Amino acid sequence: MKEFLIILFVLTTVISVGIIIYLVRYITIMPKLYYIEHVSTYGPNPRNHGKIIFIGDSETEFYKTSIYFNDYPVLNMGIAGDTTDGVLKRLHQNVILNKPKKVFLQIGTNDFGKRKKKEYILNNIFKIVQIINKELPETKVYVISIYPVNSRVYNFSKFVVWRRKNKDIEYINNQLSLNPIGAKYTYIDIAKRLKNSLGDLAKQYTVEGLHLNSNAYNLVSEILLPYIKE
Repeated sequence: MKEFLIILFVLTTVISVGIIIYLVRYITIMPKLYYIEHVSTYGPNPRNHGKIIFIGDSETEFYKTSIYFNDYPVLNMGIAGDTTDGVLKRLHQNVILNKPKKVFLQIGTNDFGKRKKKEYILNNIFKIVQIINKELPETKVYVISIYPVNSRVYNFSKFVVWRRKNKDIEYINNQLSLNPIGAKYTYIDIAKRLKNSLGDLAKQYTVEGLHLNSNAYNLVSEILLPYIKE
């Protein structure tokens, strides 16, 4: 009986360790594969020329642009978890080579999770715009404000919001509105329409304090439609 219990303990331990190793590999590898797959899917295609590209992170990927703008040639190239560095790396393949008529850029919130400073994030956004301006001078660029966050929606919201601070987001948005580098883009301040009286992301517009819900996307679409149509 004692030997059986020892064998059972060893087997249970081995299985548990195996499961843990599998989960760690899954958690660390799958996002990378997901990202690589999407970058490849959004690669150059002559049929994309002259269309409208939305590029960004999960706020863009989860945005059902094909439904909201079904009468317009809109391509959603958002990738959950993406950062300004990520967009810079895939910009040539996903945007430049696709030669779009318009580009809507909304990126930056995930950089805070990577411990990037607000100045770094802002500089990268400007780099993205400048590259598009240089490579595609006829393409219209629209920079959408980084959306505010709210760490007080639910008890767990602070863990979702994490290192993001509205004061840093506001700094970046203010600089984007000022356009001190004189880049060629139109700034669209959606953030102000999503805030509550405290300056946080309003509860009625968020899933958990970070991501937008359908109410928010309805508002976002209402604001963006004139720019899509022009």
